[in-house]
Amino acid sequence: MKKKEIYLKWCVYKEHPEPTSCILALPGRGQSGFHMASTYLSVTNSPKTLIIGVTPIGFQWYPMPKGPYDQYDALNGLGIAVKTIDDVVNRIIEKYNIPADKISIVGYSAGGVMALMAAAHLPQHNFASITCHAGTVLSPDELPDCANTETELLICHSQDDNCFDWRSRYMPTREALRKKGYNVQFSERREGGHSIFYDDLKKATNIMESKFG
Repeated sequence: MKKKEIYLKWCVYKEHPEPTSCILALPGRGQSGFHMASTYLSVTNSPKTLIIGVTPIGFQWYPMPKGPYDQYDALNGLGIAVKTIDDVVNRIIEKYNIPADKISIVGYSAGGVMALMAAAHLPQHNFASITCHAGTVLSPDELPDCANTETELLICHSQDDNCFDWRSRYMPTREALRKKGYNVQFSERREGGHSIFYDDLKKATNIMESKFG
C-alpha cells in the first residue's frame, strides 16, 4: 500500500461480470465501507451497477475538528484523504473500465465531507453525481468554483443535526455551493438529527440512475 493512501480496505458489495456504472460509498467516522455500501443496496435497481465501500484506516478520513473555528488538524488531513479518493476512483476506472461520468460518490457525515471534497477538488473526474448525507464543507470560504456543472450534487441535512450544526456548518456550505456555481439541490428537514433517510436514498438513486442510463 502506498504511503499516501489512508484507506484500510475496500469491498465490492454488489458485483457484476460486466458492470457499466458504480456507486462509491464513503462511511462516516467509526463506520465501515461495508456498512455504507449495504445502505444503498436496498434502493439500487440497476443490475450492472457496482457498489463499492471504502474503509479508512482508524475508521476516520481526517482528524476530528474541535469546532467550526478550530479545525486546523482536520483541514491538514483532508488533502491526503482527497488523494486517496482519487486513487480509488482511478482503480475503479482501470479495473472495471467504468468512466468517471458513470461513477457516483455517496457519503455520510465525515464521508459526506469527503464526497463534497471530491466534487470540489477532483475536477479531472466528471462524476455522475455526488450525494452528501449529514455532512458539510469544512472550509466553505475556500471552496473553488465549480469545474463540472454536469455533476449533480444532492445535499441532505436536518436542522437539528447535532454533529454538523445547521447555522454554523450547513448554511455556509449551502451558500458557498450556490455562489460557486455547483449544480446542487437540497433535501432539508426540520427534525431528523444526524441520520440518513430512506427518502433521501431514493432521491440520490434516482439522480444516479438517470445518469447511468
